[in-house]
Amino acid sequence: IAPEELGERASRALREHRYAHTIIRAGAGRAVVRTLTVNGQWCEYESTAKTFEGDFEARGLTRYMMRQNIRPQAVIEDIGAHLDHQEMVEVRQIKTAEAGEAHRLAAEQVTERGMTRRPGAGRESPR
Repeated sequence: IAPEELGERASRALREHRYAHTIIRAGAGRAVVRTLTVNGQWCEYESTAKTFEGDFEARGLTRYMMRQNIRPQAVIEDIGAHLDHQEMVEVRQIKTAEAGEAHRLAAEQVTERGMTRRPGAGRESPR
């Protein structure tokens, strides 16, 4: 069913959780995923070596990667290969074609400038 047919609130909820831009990093025993949703909201998810596969599934990241013709298992293997590294390494960056140009530009600008984390929040804001 098209999101527009589900009603305003349901449509908004779906847009808030559709990823427009995703950056996956791994190292120092953890995996970090930064996402920009289609409605322009940045989120950051952090997982441990033991939980990242389940976290990807729970957050819809494996399904999202499959829709983008990316084999999730290959990304998961790459993450696993970098978990023992001391430094965080960018494993994958995914830009969704269906995201609006404004969101892609916002993602590129924020990526270039870096991110800061708001204290106590699971979300990020641009520096």
